[in-house]
Amino acid sequence: MFAQALTVRVSTPRRRKILFLFCRVTHDNYTTRNRGWAMTQGRAYDQTLRAIGQALEAQELNTFELRRNGENYFIRGEPGRKVNALKVWMRKWQGQDPMESSDLTYTSQDIESLDRAGQTKRNRLQRLPDFHSLSNILRTVGAYLDMKGAHLLQVHKKELTLMILYQTRQGHPEIEERTIASFYDLSLQMYRRRQKKPSA
Repeated sequence: MFAQALTVRVSTPRRRKILFLFCRVTHDNYTTRNRGWAMTQGRAYDQTLRAIGQALEAQELNTFELRRNGENYFIRGEPGRKVNALKVWMRKWQGQDPMESSDLTYTSQDIESLDRAGQTKRNRLQRLPDFHSLSNILRTVGAYLDMKGAHLLQVHKKELTLMILYQTRQGHPEIEERTIASFYDLSLQMYRRRQKKPSA
């Protein structure tokens, strides 16, 4: 039933594992909520994911897996290629893996604080956002989900691609694997729309 709604072909062992876990989670959610899906979060995904993106930029995480559980977001990420040399040396000196993955959790309170801090910074800059920045990429993905009325489950971010796992209004699971560049037009539309409003 659920596998028929998928939008990408699942062939590799990694994708088969993701599909298995995804279908199990969505099946449990679907059966406990009768039909349809009501969003439980108080803020739009574009705001939420932008705030998380700002935090991940500060952590220098460019490749990661994001999972949503209720109002909390769990991230497991790997440092990008441009890792601070001093940080690498310190990790080696401390006997740690210099490229060790990071596990982060953001609660609704954390996201609210991050959003306020980001708003203050944006008010000072007042410029066209960098499409390639992680915060803008995630904001655009969030807007895409908001437009679809979808319920986010996971985002798998690679250097040039994204795998988005979500649930539709009708409670069906969807998996989309897209290039980051494919969101450029939507990002530009969002920016133009915000320019017509008193505040962005």
